[in-house]
Amino acid sequence: MRVKKLESEGYIEGYSAQINVARLGQTLTVFTEITLKNHRQTDFARFLATVEKIEQLIECHVVSGGYDYLLKFVTAGISEYQAIMERLVELDVGIDKYFSFVEIAGREGTSATDEHISAVESSSALRPLLRRAALAITNILRHPNLRSAEAGRGVCAQTEDPVVCAIQRR
Repeated sequence: MRVKKLESEGYIEGYSAQINVARLGQTLTVFTEITLKNHRQTDFARFLATVEKIEQLIECHVVSGGYDYLLKFVTAGISEYQAIMERLVELDVGIDKYFSFVEIAGREGTSATDEHISAVESSSALRPLLRRAALAITNILRHPNLRSAEAGRGVCAQTEDPVVCAIQRR
């Protein structure tokens, strides 16, 4: 009963499984600082529209300071990461410069979301389901009007994807 009350009052937003990423195979995590050439709204929108399509991108943060974006990639290895970055530069999406930082060691107890998305990149069986879930969560967080249950149901009515629907109703 107490758990239901905490859920209804918004203290508990959801539940997740913890995946042992080490059992899924070798992965490489790379953090990338990206600076855009121009800083107009259209430049940011064009860049985001492009990187949102990259399956190996699991986090994308707009930051203040010496660069514009901090991205987190989980790839099968350095060659896959390099191919992604070369493709981004070739697409001419406004990147002025980027710096890559390869994770040497992660800390114990990383977030369940990171583990879920890492699993997406490491397990082809889990990839479609978890990738859709991650994208749905990202879209909800980016659009404040989707944070309420009512707004979530409205958007859910526009999609037939049960994963997106379930997450947006949370």
